[in-house]
Amino acid sequence: MKKLEKALIAVVIIAAVVGGSALIYTRDSSNNPTSGTNTIVDMEGRNIEVQKNVDSAVSIYPMATDIVYSLQAQDELTGIDSVSPNNEMLQKIDPAISDKTKVGMPWDVNVETVLSLDPDVVLGGWGDVRQKIEDTGTPTLGFALNSFDNVMYANSMVGKCLNKKEKAESLNDYIEEEIEMIEEKTSQISQSEKVRVQFIGRDTRLSAAVQGGFQDRMLEMAGAVNVAGDMTGDSWWTKVSIEQILNWNPEVIIVPAYCKDSAENIMNDPQWQNVKAVKEEQVYTMPRFTVSWDTPVPEAVLGLMWEAKLLYPDKFADLDMAQEVEEFSSTFYDLDLSDEEIDRILNNPRSI
Repeated sequence: MKKLEKALIAVVIIAAVVGGSALIYTRDSSNNPTSGTNTIVDMEGRNIEVQKNVDSAVSIYPMATDIVYSLQAQDELTGIDSVSPNNEMLQKIDPAISDKTKVGMPWDVNVETVLSLDPDVVLGGWGDVRQKIEDTGTPTLGFALNSFDNVMYANSMVGKCLNKKEKAESLNDYIEEEIEMIEEKTSQISQSEKVRVQFIGRDTRLSAAVQGGFQDRMLEMAGAVNVAGDMTGDSWWTKVSIEQILNWNPEVIIVPAYCKDSAENIMNDPQWQNVKAVKEEQVYTMPRFTVSWDTPVPEAVLGLMWEAKLLYPDKFADLDMAQEVEEFSSTFYDLDLSDEEIDRILNNPRSI
């Protein structure tokens, strides 16, 4: 796995932990036409004053950057985290992304570079970094992403901040509609019929997504049983032994695209040959577009749809994932994908 991808998923977990319990998304109907600023409640519950008509924004948080691109607000980005400019698909969406000033990552931000850009707002940041930026009078917005409600709230927050409110509402309407479609069907699955799934972690095949993490919540929404759903950990995953996995005997195994291990390694490992998912060749790699689809950003709704169709193909026979990817890309990224690119996203995500 690329080091940058490991850093990206690590910062998702850090932000979710630091941010605590984030706010729940509701449609924003606020309007203050007489004020020169917008009052934005960030994901840590802070009231932040951000000027209207933002001309310059800096994103030091990769997930915030992804949301900005989902809202087609990238023209306002003058500074950007260190991961996103190296992302192949973001380069296709925005060929000028490499021209944006790299400012570092949330735990290693060049504050002087951020301030030299004279931003109207900074997306992300915490601790000393945030304090140094806010001491200059520059507002920062905090993020905490660990559920689809969090993702939709962040869409709305960034949309209000960057004058993309209508695009944020359209994106959230799409996410809500797809979730409703999936849960309407998966709610009819009895407990005994639910597929038992192990979701591998980011570092090793001897790991599993635990209770309360984003991957655990996705599996539940897709109608699955997370075999490690009763376990807890310091992050979204925990290390496990091969004996534990053999005892669980998962029917399906999902490997995230950013994992340094692979579905092929699991299939070829002699110790795993008695696991039902391996015996029946039900080991899969989670697709990725700009990110692996188990990352809490707007694209994750595609991951939820993919999981539901993978686990219950008969119930989701009319769900065409290639078409969904094509429509998501053209609608929210303003990018027309070729058939070859869609195939890579769905079937060869580790090549991206």
